[in-house]
Parts: sequence; C-alpha cells; structure tokens
Amino acid sequence: MEWLRYGAQHYPNRKCINEYTYNDIYRGVLHVARNLAPLEASRVAILSDNSVTMAMYVLAAMLVHKEVLLLNVHLKPKEIENQLDQLGVTTVLHSKERRNQLSHFVDSKASNSIVTNEFEALEDILSDLAVEDSFDWVFVDTDIAAIMNTSATTGQFKSVPLRWGQIKAHVQASHEVLGKTEQDNWLMVLPLFHVSGLSILMRSLYNGTAITILPKYDEAQVLKLIESEQINMMSLVPTILTQLEPHITHHALRVILLGGEFIPMALIEACEKKSLPIYKTYGMTETFSQSVTFSVLEYPHKRESVGKPLPGMQV
Repeated sequence: MEWLRYGAQHYPNRKCINEYTYNDIYRGVLHVARNLAPLEASRVAILSDNSVTMAMYVLAAMLVHKEVLLLNVHLKPKEIENQLDQLGVTTVLHSKERRNQLSHFVDSKASNSIVTNEFEALEDILSDLAVEDSFDWVFVDTDIAAIMNTSATTGQFKSVPLRWGQIKAHVQASHEVLGKTEQDNWLMVLPLFHVSGLSILMRSLYNGTAITILPKYDEAQVLKLIESEQINMMSLVPTILTQLEPHITHHALRVILLGGEFIPMALIEACEKKSLPIYKTYGMTETFSQSVTFSVLEYPHKRESVGKPLPGMQV
C-alpha cells in the first residue's frame, strides 16, 4: 500500500490506472478511505466487475485496515450469502452494475444483518481535491490484506487469507524475474476478484508502472491496445491467447504471463514464430499467484517446463 503513496509523492503525473495518474488514484483512494473508516467491521466484502473504481475501493478498504473478501461475480445470491455467513461479513461494497445481484439481502428478512453500500460514482470520487492524509500506511506482515474463496479441485470452497508479508515477498520476487521498464503498462482483463488480477495491481504499484483495466475480455479492444503499443505486458490463460494469437500482426509486448490451465505446444510454437514473449507460469491463490516462471523465448529448449521457482520460493 505504501507504494501508492510513494508514487503520488515522487511521480504524481505518471499514469497509474487507465488514464488516471498516481496522484489521481492516491486522492481517490484517500476519499474512499475517509468514507470507509467509520465502519466498525474489521472485514468487508467487495462485489464488482473490473474497473478503476473497484481498484480504488479495494485499496481504500485495505488502507483502513479492513480484511477484504473479494467475491466472484458469478456467484448466485445464496452462494454469496453462504460465503458471507461463514466469514462473518456483514458489509458488502458493490458496483452499480451488481446491485440486482444483492437485492436478496435487501428483500430478505433472514439477511437483514447484511448492509450493502454502492460504490460512489468515479467522477464524484475524483472531484474531491482534498489530500489530507492521516492514515496509517504501515502494515504488519502477518495481517490479512485480502481473502479469496477458491474451490480448487474439491468443489467446496475454502477461504484463503492473503497476508501483507506474502504480498510484499511476491511482488519483490516477481520484479526480480520479470524486471521493469518505465514504459510498462500491464493489461488487466483477468478479474480483480481473482488472485491473477489482484497480483497485477500490487506488482504494478510496487514497480511504479501503469495498468490498463478492462471490465472484461474484448478481443477487438485488446488487439487495438497491443498493436497501438499502448500495453506491453499481459496476463492471460491459454484459451484466450489461442484465440488472440492468429490476429496479432504487430506488437511491442515485453511479457505475456501465461498460466491457469494446460498450455498446448502448438500455441507455444505459434507464439515463438511471432516472437510473442510467453512466460509460462504456475501459481495458486495460496501463493498469491505466480510461483514459478520462465521465458520461452530465452529458453526454447526448456519449452515443456513450467519454469523456475521465483526467488525465495521453495518447491
């Protein structure tokens, strides 16, 4: 979290998320944090599709030292209720688009202990020019920053706590492997409620680089971003890249972090012919995403490997 404040102080006009600068996002997070600070609950849930506003709410809730449960938007109301109940969460922050998904809690007497708060409009958040910062930006490594529920291979969800020490160790190790440039702009089409999306946000803040957030995967929009060289980093699953690769005619990509499912050799070979910089990776929610990785273009003779452990990672 201190990486955002550092960015606002040292490179305030650098792009942070979409067209918004580090100073814009910093002010927006402070504004939302001031509104969330009075909440007595130590744990809150967030339900939203990818957006700049969602990113600010996640960061603001963390800033006021709330444990943030990130809810999968594909859950049914009863599934949401079950997850909230098991984790003792009584406050849900949500986007306008997800309001109907939570109407169950407004209408049901059985759920009258659940409070739902809709996100403030982005223009209203950013219109607050106040920069008074009285928050404690120091976080204990063992404190929980976020909670993600994952079903893994069992079908029954389990709650995974992601702690600050773990997040800091991960972003530092990932930086050592992937490096950074001043031009880095990481495309986020994978959901922010998933560890793949949250780790993009945290890595980019640590590196002081930019993120481009799309609400969902849109092939035409992604191709435009690639071929205009607005982005040079992506995290994708093989199914999406298999569909996207035939249409890429020009790129300035530096990293394509590829994992989440089996990677076909035919996809690897097609990407090699276009010098698409695939970094094969394997990770888990429990390890805050990326755990092992390597560049296929740098080690083509190791293409069947999934990679080397990140610094500090034991396998």
